[in-house]
Amino acid sequence: MEGSVVEGSDRPRLEWTYRMAAQKLGMTERAYRARVEAGEKWCTLCRDWHKASLFGRDRSRGDKLTHSCLRSIAESYKEKRGARPALPSGRRAAYRCSVCGETDHTKRRCPKAVRGAA
Repeated sequence: MEGSVVEGSDRPRLEWTYRMAAQKLGMTERAYRARVEAGEKWCTLCRDWHKASLFGRDRSRGDKLTHSCLRSIAESYKEKRGARPALPSGRRAAYRCSVCGETDHTKRRCPKAVRGAA
């Protein structure tokens, strides 16, 4: 079987892979091949065609690109992670003194802490 060379790779892409990919997307092989040769790639998350430059690198895949566009990957990561609570400004504000409960210092620097007590 003779195949064309995949962009960014030195390995030929076999003809049957175009047929299988086109069948999975419900389109003709000719239409699929035209999209790929135009530099587009199918995003599996947002289910749309995008320019190949909008995909991240994945050296383990045949075309050396991720399965989904970077924007869709970022959105799905945010959905899985959930909304993050807003932190108060400054790193120290995130900590509370265990002695008095104020946020401007820690227990070690608390003026109300009894020194030398166990």
